[in-house]
Amino acid sequence: MSLATWVRGPLEGGLFRPPQASANLVERFFGLLTEHALKRGSHTSVPDLRKAIYEYVEAHNEDCAPFKWTKTADQVLESVQRTCRRILEVHGATSK
Repeated sequence: MSLATWVRGPLEGGLFRPPQASANLVERFFGLLTEHALKRGSHTSVPDLRKAIYEYVEAHNEDCAPFKWTKTADQVLESVQRTCRRILEVHGATSK
């Protein structure tokens, strides 16, 4: 598989499924949103909740920084290959 194919992510049911790293970033952002803006908040209505979310996003975007990869593409692909090998060792190859 080429790097360009891997970065695009597989299509599942006709919908784009981002690579796991992208999903992890989204999950982390929502974790921070929950921790910093929602967890201890007292939101008595949907508009109050929306306001808290938008305020957090605006504050977060004021001091934003691009994500910096700590591994090369080759290191990431090697990790994916190791994971696939372990899955095959545990579960074996199955055919549909």
